[in-house]
Amino acid sequence: MHPDAHITWASRSISTTVTRTGLYLQKRLWIWPIVAVIVLPTIGYFMGNAVESTIKGNVSSGMQTLVDLEAEMLTKWFSVQESAAEALANDATLPRTVYQLFQTDQSASPPASPGDSHKELAAELGPAMSAHDFDSYLLIDKSKRIVSATHAALVGEPGILEYEPFIDRALTGEAFLSPPFPSVVMMDADG
Repeated sequence: MHPDAHITWASRSISTTVTRTGLYLQKRLWIWPIVAVIVLPTIGYFMGNAVESTIKGNVSSGMQTLVDLEAEMLTKWFSVQESAAEALANDATLPRTVYQLFQTDQSASPPASPGDSHKELAAELGPAMSAHDFDSYLLIDKSKRIVSATHAALVGEPGILEYEPFIDRALTGEAFLSPPFPSVVMMDADG
């Protein structure tokens, strides 16, 4: 048989304290605004921090997802552009024109207007370049001299410093897409 339940001294003491505190606060109404001034800003501070950290976490997660997605899209785009450039370079119609340009005497200064082989190469590359939004092309020999280019001012120039990293990679047979860089020839009235 179980003994009857009874209130212990500790629980009686706590309940008495709570009851007395309640009666004290009921008699002295002026204390409530003070309690409100202390309690409400404290609750507001902790709630504000909780909301702020939740929002920061959500925004951070969303931004990281966006960055990862954009990076993956750029990687795919680079791959497609590199494949398109490589396919264009391996086009079966180009070798005859390219070999004609290589056989031309490169020791003479470039003519004021491009020759027939330069125009023919530009005509062969033009449709594919505009279809893929390629800006320009360079045909470079192993000595890093520019044999043909979109911009006639570059033809005959020896290795141009801005192109060096790209030329070295291209001469090893690698197909790649270069990052944007300032042009070495005047593109328009603003340069």
